[in-house]
This record gives sequence, structure tokens and C-alpha cells, in this order.
Amino acid sequence: MGSEAGIQGHAPPSFSDRTRRTRVEIEEKNTVKEIAAEKHSSLNTFVKKLALEEVRAKTGKLPNVDDGVLAVLPEARPNAVVYTAPVTGAKIVASPDNEGGWKGITFHPEKTGSLFAWTSDDLNLPPWARGKKVVRAMMFVASRIDDGGSSHFRVPSSKIILSARWKERRWEGGWITVAEERQEWKRSGWFTVMDPGRFNCTVEVRRMLNMLARAMTVADGGLQTKIPL
Repeated sequence: MGSEAGIQGHAPPSFSDRTRRTRVEIEEKNTVKEIAAEKHSSLNTFVKKLALEEVRAKTGKLPNVDDGVLAVLPEARPNAVVYTAPVTGAKIVASPDNEGGWKGITFHPEKTGSLFAWTSDDLNLPPWARGKKVVRAMMFVASRIDDGGSSHFRVPSSKIILSARWKERRWEGGWITVAEERQEWKRSGWFTVMDPGRFNCTVEVRRMLNMLARAMTVADGGLQTKIPL
């Protein structure tokens, strides 16, 4: 993971969807329309399906992993950060990838065979991990952007950004930002404390902040430590 620098006190970068709208010019459009009709599909849906298949073919599949990978993580990824999903207790392990995003594994300590690999671009969720709380926790972890010595996370389905500073191998504090409004937060043990403000009673913000406060590296026992839910 490398070292984490302190927060700089500036506004976080703007977030946008990874998806970009692209105009595609199709030669032999009538022929493609006929093929789409045979597949009982609209032209747009058919072209999108082909494009996704092409992307998947070029990016390859995520590796098949099992619970045995946990034994090698302390040596292979000691600085990976382990987050614990609120309420559910699922463990989300994250390391930087080579493309500026994140990759890792997720598993539930009480579910044998639950472990799976994921990346920022493909959460690769198995059925057990498709509940709202696990999905939102993984989206939050995967949204991380490092910029100017700070790390910024987006609360899913909102414009709220949680910025954090890394100190002595833990997330220690930072800022909650939405539009031009900012509110400071700090870690206190397994929980977070905030200055008075609009976010104090926001359950989703509290959950995500506490998830940051409870994050630990693999080397510091993040895989085994019993984290309060």
C-alpha cells in the first residue's frame, strides 16, 4: 500500500462515473439492425452487448481464489488495508493496482468458501455479497482516490465525500464534504467523533466513517481482529 500522507485541508477532487458516453459510428447499419432484430434486441442494446463482450475479452477474468489465499497475505500484501463492512462483518481487503485503482479480496469470517477477488472496475459479487450493506461498503472502498496527500471516498448514491489522512497505520481523521459545506471528523478508538454539524445524525455517513476508523493493515492483524459491528 505504501505510506499515507496527511490531509492537506483542500477540497477533494470532483468525482464522476467511470462510464463515459461515446458516439459510435456503425458501418452496415441496416445489416446490424437485422441481426439485432433476429436476437429480439434493439440496435442500441445489441451494440452495447457486443462492446461489453469485447471489453471482457480484452481485460480477462478475475482469478479464481479460495480461503487458502489468506495464509499468504501477511507476506504477500502486509500493507493491504482490511475494512470491515458495517453490520455484516464482511472483510474487504484492498491494495492498489497498476492502473491507479484498487483490487483485493472479500470474505466473510463465518462463511467457509465465501472468499472472492474484486477490482475497482469489477466487484465480482457472488450471491452472498449482494446484500445492500456489503455492496455499499465495497462501492465505498473501491471509490477511493488519492490526491495531494489525501484519500477521498464517496458515500454511495450521494455527493458526500469523506476525506481521510493516514497516520501510524490507521485512518486518523479528515473531512466530510458536500458542495461547499465541510465538517471535520476524528478517530477515537473503534469509532469516530465529529464537530457539531449536519452529518452527526446521518446513519450512512456514521457507518462509513466507523468503517474507516476500524480499518487495519494485514500486518497489524486486520484479517483476524474482532471488529465491533
